[in-house]
Amino acid sequence: MSSSVLPSRQIRDLVSLVRRRYPGWDGFQYPPFAADEVAYKQRAVARAAELLDPAGLAQLLEAGEVGEVLGRLEKLGQATNLLYLRTPRSSDLAILRHPHLDQESFGGQVLELLHGEGPGPERLGRFADYAGRHALPNRWTFPTYFLFLCHPETELFVKPRTIEWFLKLMGHRRALGSVPAAAAYTAVLDQAGRLREALAGYEPRDMVDIQSFIWVCYRESQEQVGRLSPRAQVELDVPQAIYSPSVQTHILREPDNEAFEQVLAEQEESMDTYIEPLAEPLSRIFTSDTHAAWGFELLQDVLQRLGVNDPDDPHVALTLSTKESALRLTYGKWVVLGFRGTSTSRGLHRHIVEMALMSDLINPDLKIRQRFVFDKEEGAPSVALYEVSPELINPKEDHLWKVYQETLDYIVYRFGQWKRSSVRDRHQEEIFYALFNSDWRSRLFKEGIKKEAYRDFYTSLPSSKLLAEAEQENIYPLTQLAAETGIAEVELKRWIRAIERKGQAILYGPPGTGKTFIAERLARYLAGGGDGFVELVQFHPAYTYEEFIQGIWPHTRPDGSLEYQVKPGRFLEFCRRAAGRFGSCVLILDEINRANLARVFGELMYLLEYRGQAIPLAGGGHFAIPANVRLIGTMNTADRSIALVDHALRRRFAFIRLVPDYDLLRRYHADTGFDVAGLVDTLQAVNRQINDPHYEVGITFFLRPDPAGEIGDIWQMEIEPYLEEYFFDRPEQVDEFRWARIEGKVLRRE
Repeated sequence: MSSSVLPSRQIRDLVSLVRRRYPGWDGFQYPPFAADEVAYKQRAVARAAELLDPAGLAQLLEAGEVGEVLGRLEKLGQATNLLYLRTPRSSDLAILRHPHLDQESFGGQVLELLHGEGPGPERLGRFADYAGRHALPNRWTFPTYFLFLCHPETELFVKPRTIEWFLKLMGHRRALGSVPAAAAYTAVLDQAGRLREALAGYEPRDMVDIQSFIWVCYRESQEQVGRLSPRAQVELDVPQAIYSPSVQTHILREPDNEAFEQVLAEQEESMDTYIEPLAEPLSRIFTSDTHAAWGFELLQDVLQRLGVNDPDDPHVALTLSTKESALRLTYGKWVVLGFRGTSTSRGLHRHIVEMALMSDLINPDLKIRQRFVFDKEEGAPSVALYEVSPELINPKEDHLWKVYQETLDYIVYRFGQWKRSSVRDRHQEEIFYALFNSDWRSRLFKEGIKKEAYRDFYTSLPSSKLLAEAEQENIYPLTQLAAETGIAEVELKRWIRAIERKGQAILYGPPGTGKTFIAERLARYLAGGGDGFVELVQFHPAYTYEEFIQGIWPHTRPDGSLEYQVKPGRFLEFCRRAAGRFGSCVLILDEINRANLARVFGELMYLLEYRGQAIPLAGGGHFAIPANVRLIGTMNTADRSIALVDHALRRRFAFIRLVPDYDLLRRYHADTGFDVAGLVDTLQAVNRQINDPHYEVGITFFLRPDPAGEIGDIWQMEIEPYLEEYFFDRPEQVDEFRWARIEGKVLRRE
């Protein structure tokens, strides 16, 4: 451990890093620094004081409002750019959407974490133990983010790569570890406290200032490392010779000199005492368990983009080359992502990332090395495998990541129809399963591959057991669906078979037949028993392709000028979330016939019929509907008859007709004691007068627990206006069904 007082030289060099980005920086109140790095975090701190105060949280939990607590956590998580939120399944907030989260006990753990007894590290340790016992995502970012917002004076947000860099910089020789731990967090706070004390002359107010300072230093140091020669990029988490700019400049000019060799020797000694060893075979590919965890998370992101949500998907293969010390993910017959370990002349270890990229889209100023070019079909884009510095990936370099995503979409388009990867016979399923389970991953990192124990271990994992139990229990069973909708199970099974066969269906019928209600419960049944989810979007005449699929939207730059970005619409975002789940994910398209469907759906019209294929989008990139996506539309035939719906769209959906169900009305009011005989007779008479099944009056208007006290208002303010509109040219037919004329019959007073 270094001395408690930081050398003035070290502080001077850290400040110089900050001044690379903010040349006039003279303290934490420096306006550009405060505006860019601090202000939005302080706004989140103020918001956390409102949403996560101890009394308020305790009151919500006592009232059983744990859903509100989780919603507040999600809202605060999205209030800054500190958390990774791009892919829900692997995001820093993934724990909130875990399919087997016990919300009640978790809410208590959150209260204990944020406002329990003992110092922050002890509370963090108890929270991490809870997450580990329940097989929940157990990362540094989630608990420390909310500790940081609730207690900015004493707690620090831990982004592992940034903080590991900081700890090494401060001379701390123990690894942070991939799972939160009280002892490691204590060390982080101690080192941050030392830095805060050393920077007292620059007037830091709290840990928000310190975290911002560390982040800027880390980001600037990584840019500096990225400018070194390949040989000098020995250990990318530790900027070489950061304390000696003069030596660093000399290395840039001439890497084969004594100064460079001295830096290598110092780094070698540091790494021997710092990095926790990985077990074979990963130790030859990654430099530490933190690097391996980062690589596995990147693999998860790529699999989600590829639409792979099943560990047994034959399209992909994760292969291991002992000769090259390489781990590679292949889709079809092309490598899409790889990691290779190499050694310098002094035996030092570093790792290289390989990415498949469309050559024509790469900015020529981006310094990456091409390894080889994949075979190219006539008229198709040229794709090659490139060596990419990890610093361009984490944090993700915008241009590179966009090119990579478009390349992945094209690869799915090209090989999506293949039955299996060409190298599937070399698939390392032991490693592949570790991508999906943190317990197996930890064991893999520590013990390596032990084939004899692999199968027994995987089948005994808590997450696998819980998933199997959830599927058996079926958290929203068919019997409950039938009871709540009043529809016979045999009929519901027929509908469900149609949805599964086509992938999409439309519930259509006149107003008052319960279309949206039934759609929501059908969706709940389809998504039940796993990690699927349900969303609803309501169509309207002004709804557009840009909102639903993809569009160009204006974005305000920091300087106030406008730029235009291609952004995914609601359906693309839904599909990207669904690609990271195993269970069925259902999107309800409410009032689907109110929009111009051919215009809104665009290329989706093709994919609805040819599920499993990928197509290029008008705005760039390729798109395929994940196999676990289901669509349920609702159509009010009083707005637009099914006969007027585009024929091409009609043949892509199963159509399920709903009609006024008078028996359901009778069953419902069997428990309320209201005599519905007169109401049923009246509704049947009204519908005979209408004489068009698309415009009949349904029964859901009257599914009320106290109909006797409300039925007059319902009839006069909902049914009569509807009849006036339908019989606009025959007012005498409306008069026959005015409330004053039918009240006695409906209420059985005649």
